Parts: sequence; structure tokens; C-alpha cells
Amino acid sequence: MPLEGKRIILRGLQKEDLQHQLLIRNNTDGQGIARNLPPVFTYEELEKAFNKKEFTIDHKFAAFTIIEKETNEYVGQISYTSYQPRISAEIGILIDENYWGKGYGYEAHEILLEFLFYRLGMRMIMWRTWEDNEGSWKLAQKSGYTITSRVRESIFINGKVSDLLRLQILRDEYFEKHPELQDNLPKL
Repeated sequence: MPLEGKRIILRGLQKEDLQHQLLIRNNTDGQGIARNLPPVFTYEELEKAFNKKEFTIDHKFAAFTIIEKETNEYVGQISYTSYQPRISAEIGILIDENYWGKGYGYEAHEILLEFLFYRLGMRMIMWRTWEDNEGSWKLAQKSGYTITSRVRESIFINGKVSDLLRLQILRDEYFEKHPELQDNLPKL
């Protein structure tokens, strides 16, 4: 079941996406927090992981390929991992460098947030970034996240030690930001 936005579609990962994913994962400029690791992904490793997993929408994990509607081109990947179904999940995103700064990551993120809060009934969504990741910061602020912890001097990126930031958005905060959606779940 694809999820649709204005300019993009989120659909399940397909085997033909693996080559794009390989390029993004091995581009150290776009690896985000994983940048402190050497690019060690091979096509065979991604294919093995792809063959092991069933990329479906469930309450524990889902990975989506981000496709631009107009051109049908690969934009990136977005996923979530749920730590406790219907309570909390964490979102991760990889965007092809050619699409940075154009709002595709934000649109994909907003589509997934709506899915997690509105359809799966999550109570809290987490996001991690480092202090100097401007694009991730802008996305988090625009989406309504709040910093909940700072792990000082915990990652090495761009030749310097940086702080890892953990951010969260709560269900009530999400629906307050999106009055066009009705929260039909009872308060806890």
C-alpha cells in the first residue's frame, strides 16, 4: 500500500531500488550519524538483507522508497522502527544528494508521521541527528520536534567531535500542529 504526498509516493522497497540505496549508503556526505563508519555496504549485503526481510507495513518496522511522482525517479528511503507498538517509534531517512534542500525529505517525513500517528496510533516519535546537521535540524523544527537529550561529544563528523541530539514529538503536539486531522484515540 503506497502512501502519497503532493510530489512523492512512499512505496515498499523493491529489488531495483538496491543500486540507488547502495550509492546513498556509501556516500559519506549523506550518511548522517553513520558517517563515522567506513562505507562498507556492498550490493550483495543489501540484497541479502532485502531477501531476508519482508518490506511490508506493520507495527514494528517498515521501509519505504521515496519516488518523485512526476519523473518516477528514486529520491531516497525512509523507515521506522517501533520500540513498543502503538507507543513509540523512531524514523530514519536517506535522501539522494541531488534532492537535498528541496523539501522532499520533509514531505516524506510528514507523510510517515501522519501514518504513524493517525493510522498506527503511535504516542511518540523519535528522531536523532547531530548538532551541525542543518537539514535535519530544519526538518525537525518544522515538524514540531523537541530536543529531549544531548549526548555530548559522542560522534565524530566532518573532522570534529559533535553532540548527538535526540528529539521527540508527542501525539498531542502532532495533532495540535495539524488541526485538519482528528485524533480519534482516547487520551491515556
